[in-house]
Amino acid sequence: EVERVLPRAVAEVENTLGAIDWSGVTVYIRLTSTSGGSVAPSWAAAFALPATGRIVLRWDRIGSYPWGSPLQVLTHELSHIALARRLGDHEVPRWFDEGLAMAIAREPGPVDAIHVALALLPGRELSAEALDELFLGERGDAQAGYALALSLVGFLEDQGGTGAQRQVVDAVATGVPFETAVERVTSQSFEALLADWTHRTVLLYRWVPLFTSTTTLWVGISLLAIAAWRKKRARMRESEAAWALEEEALDPPDDDEHSAPAVPSETVH
Repeated sequence: EVERVLPRAVAEVENTLGAIDWSGVTVYIRLTSTSGGSVAPSWAAAFALPATGRIVLRWDRIGSYPWGSPLQVLTHELSHIALARRLGDHEVPRWFDEGLAMAIAREPGPVDAIHVALALLPGRELSAEALDELFLGERGDAQAGYALALSLVGFLEDQGGTGAQRQVVDAVATGVPFETAVERVTSQSFEALLADWTHRTVLLYRWVPLFTSTTTLWVGISLLAIAAWRKKRARMRESEAAWALEEEALDPPDDDEHSAPAVPSETVH
């Protein structure tokens, strides 16, 4: 299954970030997860180690939010590797790294909107620092972080226009500070962008429930999410048609742990 979806995952990443040198990247599959001895929390479906080019997929964890399918999980983790290689010695905030990987790997949908709404119920602060800290918390905090990061990265793209995410990455890769790069791409300061996103997000997901019924709220959330889904879906249709013609069925792995290179032509180690 991983080898079957691998070309699609690579194509999705490069469609956003451009051509990437995938040499040395290896994907490991664990059919059953073990507790302890891991750099990632036990509930995570996968993790990437950009410094070594290693990706580990925990097959039995795939399916829970935000990891929907093997294709989505693999694309998400390859995005982390690709971003690190594009940036070199430069850095971006954790929320941007995670939000970009989410945006590349998944089409926003109603489930994401629900998790944004749930994330705001406790009156959570929406500062950039607070978003980064969510990924260091428990599973519920991390899920909130993924949903909010996806929302903010999508908002950045809306404000800067198509390709804004890539432009920010390109600028940071040349040594431009992240917040300066955002300002250049969106024509507004990062503080203003964050404030605008916070205002709109809170208005939609936190205060609207006070004046509407629960049913109306979720219908509205779903409609907004579907609109975002259609926007990205339109971009994917042509590439999906090509992929469908090229895919070949392969037998799934039958050992506890397998590895596959990130580029089909490489040797598996």
